[in-house]
Amino acid sequence: MAAALAFFALPDLARLAGLRAPGLLYQAVHRVWIPLVVLVVYSFGPIVWPPLFTAALGWLARIAVNRVVSHTPLAIDNPR
Repeated sequence: MAAALAFFALPDLARLAGLRAPGLLYQAVHRVWIPLVVLVVYSFGPIVWPPLFTAALGWLARIAVNRVVSHTPLAIDNPR
């Protein structure tokens, strides 16, 4: 549970660290591909560490919440 809460806050930690859109690292923590890859590798791979799976779910949930409330990161080539 702690891992999910930590990774739920990961995108906000990137902002608190001074990373602003459209920076590369800021964009990376706001994309669904990284947590999805972690979930797939965990599900089908030899990794057996539940906090990793829980953390990826928390990270993915945070990205979903941000998109629902329209806090989408600005893309360099596709500004709002």
